Amino acid sequence: PKLSAREEEVLVLLAEGIGTGEIAKRLYLSESTAKTHITHIYQKLGAANRAQALVTAMRMGLLDHMTP
Repeated sequence: PKLSAREEEVLVLLAEGIGTGEIAKRLYLSESTAKTHITHIYQKLGAANRAQALVTAMRMGLLDHMTP
């Protein structure tokens, strides 16, 4: 799956265990927008939740080249 640059940023923060509210603050987004990015990540990775999304991303090597 092709994640947008912003979705990649959000994914890295998710992998660090950061919550939606803090992700929104760090990326200067509204919480609603952060949630939308997270939803898109889940959809693109075929995941139902954060844990599934992160496991899938790791297996696909999506986090290998990403830095916070």
